[in-house]
Amino acid sequence: MKAILLSTFYCFIHLVNAQSMVQIQSDTIQYEGANIKTVNSLVYGELKSIDKAWKSFLKKKYKSKPKKTNDYYLFDDQNAIGILSDTGTLIFYTFQKEDLISLNIAYQLKNSAFLSEVNNPEDYQKLNALLKSFIYNYYDSYLPKLIKTKNKELKSLNKESENAAKANASSAKIISKNTKSMEKNSSKINKLEKKLSKSEDDEVKQNSYKNELSKVKNENAELKRVIEFNQGSLNINQGVIDKLMPQIDSLSKEINQLKLLLMEAESNVK
Repeated sequence: MKAILLSTFYCFIHLVNAQSMVQIQSDTIQYEGANIKTVNSLVYGELKSIDKAWKSFLKKKYKSKPKKTNDYYLFDDQNAIGILSDTGTLIFYTFQKEDLISLNIAYQLKNSAFLSEVNNPEDYQKLNALLKSFIYNYYDSYLPKLIKTKNKELKSLNKESENAAKANASSAKIISKNTKSMEKNSSKINKLEKKLSKSEDDEVKQNSYKNELSKVKNENAELKRVIEFNQGSLNINQGVIDKLMPQIDSLSKEINQLKLLLMEAESNVK
């Protein structure tokens, strides 16, 4: 219990001292035939659940929902409800970018110009804060489910790796046992061949030696076949393990990052 508490404490200290894992930057999207600058972040998530969360977030924060026009969510702030110091339209746009979702928000002022970091630095920082607040709220509900799913994937990969390792251990045991048996049989073969080389032995003994020699050689042939089969299985399973280990390592690191990200979201959610 003490170890768990210490681990949690050190994770918390790391989270407090580290730079935010939610990175906000600028990007460009097309809107009404023009390229406009946006406040952007790449996040874990699903397009449908993010769009739904965005509507819920604005409804809770500003008592009004955005309207969807084409692929954009537009939120009119004509009543000066407090997003920025000037009234205008908040634009929200998302799209899939590899394994992540690109979140973009822009603000069109009432004079049709778009908010920029250069001309409106204070309001631009408010947009940054708004997007970050939304991400924290979204992560607070989404990440626990994602972490659970990732843990199931990790458990499945570990099980597959463990099964391959067990199969390898079994194959190695069979190879070792059969190799020893072949060594014993090789000794028997040498002795029988020496006896057969003695011409003074009568025909009955000679036939007995031949039959025994044939039997031992057949045993060795079968033992060799089983060894080769298990060596092939061992090579295949080792290939499976070698393929799985980087996946397991990568997924474990991703889960740890998601847990830290969730801790950050939980400590900042409003």
